[in-house]
Amino acid sequence: MIHSSPLQRTAFPACQTGVADAAGDRLVSWVFPAERERAGQVRRLVSAHLKYWKQHRVEGDVVLATEEAFTNAVLHGSQSRAETVKVELERSEGHLRVAVSDGSPTWPVPRVDEDPLAEGGRGLAIITALSDGWGVVPADEGTGKTFWFSLKAASTLP
Repeated sequence: MIHSSPLQRTAFPACQTGVADAAGDRLVSWVFPAERERAGQVRRLVSAHLKYWKQHRVEGDVVLATEEAFTNAVLHGSQSRAETVKVELERSEGHLRVAVSDGSPTWPVPRVDEDPLAEGGRGLAIITALSDGWGVVPADEGTGKTFWFSLKAASTLP
């Protein structure tokens, strides 16, 4: 039986897609313009792929944490809308890992906001609460970084 990825069935002309394995069974990535308005598209793609992977239990947490990481990359890791943000979703036996890469060398720092009614500043706190861990690594080439988080997931590898 040939499996088809949600990416192969859905056209999203505003982003570049790349499936790193045969049918997107273990790793999938997307490259988006660094635009805050793309957050909805990120949510839909991640959600569709998690459903394809039968990761229903963690879908909501992964989608929310990925949206927070993407928004942080756009707001704090991009200088202009001409830049891009890469989102990568990877699964291994019992784990999911999401990585979000941008062109800024500045690493995220958790903020402690004095004002509990402040509009922003909670992204890393949300990711910390939803994931088993997170970190940052320098980009493989040039400037930039990759922010990642991981969490336990259902063991559904083919």
